[in-house]
Amino acid sequence: MFLLADYYDSFSCVGGSCLNTCCAGWQIEVDSQTLDMYREKSDSFSEYVRANLIYSEGGAKVRLTEERRCPFLNSENLCDIYTHWGDTYMGDTCCAFPRIIWQTPEVTLLAHSLSCEEVLRILFAKVSPVALCSEIAEGEKEIALDTLPNYSIYQFVLWSLEMLQDTSHTFGEALAAVVSMGLKSQTAMQSHDMEGMDNLLKQSDRVLSDVRRGYDVIDKSERVVEPLIASIVDSFWQMVHSRDSYKQGMFYWCEDYFSWDKNTRHQKILEHIKEYKVSAAHITFYRKLSAAFILAQSYRFTTEEGVKNVLQSCLLNYIILVDILPLFWNVEFGTAEYFARIAHIGRIFEYTGGWINDILAPAVAGETGADLDTYIAVLLLRYGI
Repeated sequence: MFLLADYYDSFSCVGGSCLNTCCAGWQIEVDSQTLDMYREKSDSFSEYVRANLIYSEGGAKVRLTEERRCPFLNSENLCDIYTHWGDTYMGDTCCAFPRIIWQTPEVTLLAHSLSCEEVLRILFAKVSPVALCSEIAEGEKEIALDTLPNYSIYQFVLWSLEMLQDTSHTFGEALAAVVSMGLKSQTAMQSHDMEGMDNLLKQSDRVLSDVRRGYDVIDKSERVVEPLIASIVDSFWQMVHSRDSYKQGMFYWCEDYFSWDKNTRHQKILEHIKEYKVSAAHITFYRKLSAAFILAQSYRFTTEEGVKNVLQSCLLNYIILVDILPLFWNVEFGTAEYFARIAHIGRIFEYTGGWINDILAPAVAGETGADLDTYIAVLLLRYGI
């Protein structure tokens, strides 16, 4: 049985038309079966392929060029392995991306990474809310979801998709409610307590009321809320700038940025934020983005640490950065270049998790003393109460 995002089958790789190719900027694994096929080849191209691999036990990695591009990616941004031998020889990593596959004995969940600009374009153009569908393979019997071991996780995911895209709540309220509910229901998810999860999810109205009541007592002053946003943006850019030169080009917004002192940098960030109001079109896109983010990362809800990391460290910072960073790019919302740059943010949050846990989150917390209440204040102030 398959559970899949309702837009899953809409995706098709655009190949050379992609502005932010997935064949550059990160390490590419080669599985053992594909490596064996490379070894069996005896033409001149196979010698070139084998010479550009770094071998390890059980497989290999592609030896990237100095520009951190895959050596098999040609000048037209097309794959030479595909051109010479076909997709059978591309390997599991290349064939699967940007698909995310969470496989259990009973069910396989299929979603998409937000690290792909074409996936983002599909989400942007999607008129209906993001939903989870089921499919039964030919000859397979239908399985009742509530009989599955991970049903409590699926319950939370389905509830989150509905909450985030319910326009009767502001986006800020919905996002805060999802994070709050997720943290409350960690034990039910890990212990597969379906009844306990069901009881928690019936308290949706109460969770929303708590969010609204909490807003009244949260410190909403500029000295608390605005420094958090500035710190997230500044810490993120410094993290990228110091650790990965390839990614710098996607986020660089001002040549003079690092000639300024910290106070000046933060002031520039806050000036942009005050000048820019979030539009209804942006909020619609953010609702679908956050729903797709939850769906793609649901496999990490099997541990309490995973729940907290996905919801608090990753999702909240991801949405804030997706919202704020474009203010410095001078790139039109909803264009190909916009999606290419947003995809790069996704890459860091989905595939460089250590950066977020070990660098970004501690930097922001240490600089601002930010806790979950402060984040929720930001969400409600910027995205509605």
